[in-house]
Amino acid sequence: MKSVKQIERENIKKAALFLQQSKNAVALTGAGIS
Repeated sequence: MKSVKQIERENIKKAALFLQQSKNAVALTGAGIS
């Protein structure tokens, strides 16, 4: 069993990664539009 803290840490990492990817996607589409 994983501890709650381990799970929280993994979720934070996933969320950070997701934010980074969506920022990159927005930057790319923004560059494509302009």
